[in-house]
Amino acid sequence: MTEDIPVYLAGEGDPVLLGHANESLGHYADAMSFHLEPDECKKLSSGNFSFSITYELSEKPGAPGSRSRVKLTSITLTGRKSYEKPAAKTVLVAEE
Repeated sequence: MTEDIPVYLAGEGDPVLLGHANESLGHYADAMSFHLEPDECKKLSSGNFSFSITYELSEKPGAPGSRSRVKLTSITLTGRKSYEKPAAKTVLVAEE
């Protein structure tokens, strides 16, 4: 994977382009680096988004018996609902 993968934000209407992601050349072969605005990076790293990916099957034939490879074409982030604290329970005290 050498190309940049567009990252979109889903919402009302058409998805909005936020930035891109690409293969991280670090220790893990399947790691991705996201290139987004700092606020969006904080939200992504703290779990405020779920995501979906679109992909194509690779046209390169794999070794016999191997699984098909895929090429990511886009990543779409969807905002999660914020956590709502449950209402406080009241405790009744009996008078003597």
